[in-house]
Amino acid sequence: MSQTPYDPSSVPATDDPVYPMSANLYQTPPPPPAPDYDTAQPTHAAPQAAYAAPQAAYAAPQAAYQPQAFYGTPMPGYPAAPAGSDAANQAKGFFARLFDLSFKSYVTPSVVRFLFVVAIVLSAITWIGLIITAFSANVGLGILAILLGWIIPLLLIILYRMGMEISVAIINIAEHTARIR
Repeated sequence: MSQTPYDPSSVPATDDPVYPMSANLYQTPPPPPAPDYDTAQPTHAAPQAAYAAPQAAYAAPQAAYQPQAFYGTPMPGYPAAPAGSDAANQAKGFFARLFDLSFKSYVTPSVVRFLFVVAIVLSAITWIGLIITAFSANVGLGILAILLGWIIPLLLIILYRMGMEISVAIINIAEHTARIR
């Protein structure tokens, strides 16, 4: 079997100096054949059964479905939330939830706001104490404590907030899982 050597003159010339063979690579395909309208059957006719009345299963909402208007308030016309939900937990009161030995109601969501305010106040007191201590040692350290001393208390506040959000998220997951069961 003999091979013929490559002959560049056999390639048709194009106007593209970078890719001279591009005219052969990107040829447009021929158009599709025209449909024969005399023998074609209509495919757009839909059966009339598709437009019949909806089935009985779709007529009314099911009893387990409880759409919420906003944050636990049931919409009018639907039953109230189940007993283990946020609304029931808020109705119990703080001390009833605190001393609930079955641990079916959570006290953390109501305490977390207070704990976060305490964390902010303690961080501010820590910063003020740092400034006072720094000024008692040296004026330069006092100015440095005013300018840079707020960074560590701010980072602590951010960490406190993240930890509290994680705990509240876990409790919300537990409450929503209890509703599903």
